[in-house]
Amino acid sequence: MPDVRKEKTYDGRWTVFIGSQVVVTDLTGLDAEALVSSYKKVIAAEPVSSAVVS
Repeated sequence: MPDVRKEKTYDGRWTVFIGSQVVVTDLTGLDAEALVSSYKKVIAAEPVSSAVVS
């Protein structure tokens, strides 16, 4: 599971980092927390198994 973290920037806005390739910037504190929380819920959810077609 990729690491997810948030950092407050010099101007009071927030940046969320997901893994080493996804960066979302210019967020409010609530937006950043919602994004982190949503991402963690999606990752924690059990994967849907694909149907096997014969």
